[in-house]
Amino acid sequence: MTTEFEFEKKMKQRNLAVRESRLTMRIGLLILASIAIYALLAYFIEPAGRMTPLVENIYMVFCVIAVGIVIVVLAVRRTIYFSPRLVGENMDLATLLGKWRIIDITLFACAESMALMGLIVRYLGVPFPRTLSFFAGSFLLVLVLMPFTFKVMDKIRYFERQNGR
Repeated sequence: MTTEFEFEKKMKQRNLAVRESRLTMRIGLLILASIAIYALLAYFIEPAGRMTPLVENIYMVFCVIAVGIVIVVLAVRRTIYFSPRLVGENMDLATLLGKWRIIDITLFACAESMALMGLIVRYLGVPFPRTLSFFAGSFLLVLVLMPFTFKVMDKIRYFERQNGR
């Protein structure tokens, strides 16, 4: 049974999480919009070149880099959030949420770079259907990384359990 004090503490945490993640949500939504614009541009632009072996090699390298970005972001994001170098002993929640915001924005930038790679290879001459995976993967990765309130509250609960608070 939760006491009134615990309920008030949870409500304060929730309000702080909503307030601190609002900017990150806006940035994430803007990045989602930019990814959609990149995909539209890739669909409507005329390629500058033709599909040559060099362009095919660039495409393959970008595919490997994109897969690497997805693997690294999904594999280490939980580790990054609770790194001992990031989290101090007597850190208050507002400071912690500010540091998490920086991590989220950095991971958003990594996800958006995949869409930019798709736009580049499309401009070089790769057919649009082959570049669509860059845009879809980038869009989905940003959606996974979005700091929805329930996800932020789960991270706070996990943080409190790990630090015995």
